[in-house]
Amino acid sequence: MTIITSPALSSPGGYPHAVFESLFVLAQTHGERRRLADDSVVLSESGRDPRFSRHQNCRAEHLHTCAVMKLESRALKRLPVFAALTPEQRREIASAALLRNLAKGECVFREAETVSNAFVILSGHVKLSRGGWHRDSVTLSIAHPGEPFGVTGDLSGHQQTKTAVALCNCRLAIWPIQNWNEFLRAMPGLTVGLLQDVERRLAITEDRLAEIASLDVSRRIAHLVLRLIDQAGRQEKDGVWVDFPVTRQEIAALTGTTLHSASRILTQWERERIVGGGRRELMVRNIPALLSLATGAAAHKVS
Repeated sequence: MTIITSPALSSPGGYPHAVFESLFVLAQTHGERRRLADDSVVLSESGRDPRFSRHQNCRAEHLHTCAVMKLESRALKRLPVFAALTPEQRREIASAALLRNLAKGECVFREAETVSNAFVILSGHVKLSRGGWHRDSVTLSIAHPGEPFGVTGDLSGHQQTKTAVALCNCRLAIWPIQNWNEFLRAMPGLTVGLLQDVERRLAITEDRLAEIASLDVSRRIAHLVLRLIDQAGRQEKDGVWVDFPVTRQEIAALTGTTLHSASRILTQWERERIVGGGRRELMVRNIPALLSLATGAAAHKVS
């Protein structure tokens, strides 16, 4: 049994960053495969989880179980959704968790699949999207370390309303929905934590709607980029990088504009050395200039 230690970090947004390894106890075994949830589904040699149908195309190889890695209850104390629980309650919830590693691009669940698990991100970032009316899927939001995502209420048997895909290598804590519902009924503090998280996400959504209704496109994109570096910024010598890949299509979807408009604005900002990174990464070189664009203090505008 080995304890991995590393310093704890906090993001400007208040959620712990991706250094949860210090809070896990690893008991490594060879050749043992972890059983999935309470229905004792075991991964076959092909890695498929028989609970997923072929047409759903979201297979168990997308959710690699971390052998017999255990989640320490003190890790949950750092997460706002579990903050109101007693130490005993956190130990009970931690003991029921499965830990899964995902590689970049792997699917957690797909829209219209039956809800079977509750999820909290321990490290990494997950994109949540939904099928559009006349085009490909639309990015709705990005979930960050410490945040629950997917259906988190007592909705076993219901369908997922979004598709969740890892934007980078991720680690998730997962609870079978039956166990999660039992915790909700027995622990009012967990319900309070989830309601607070819903309130936080609703406030972000309302801010985005207000921006779409009242700001021009360039200011909306500036607000989004500032939020991204607050939630997932990584300071390096040349600027602050967003710690996961983000495409211009995703930026367009998150700001309620077209790919053409988002690309034109970001290209102009790159020429002015306000941002950088290219088409699939994002880095802010000049935060004061970006703040000026977001507040409208700059005369700079792209129509």
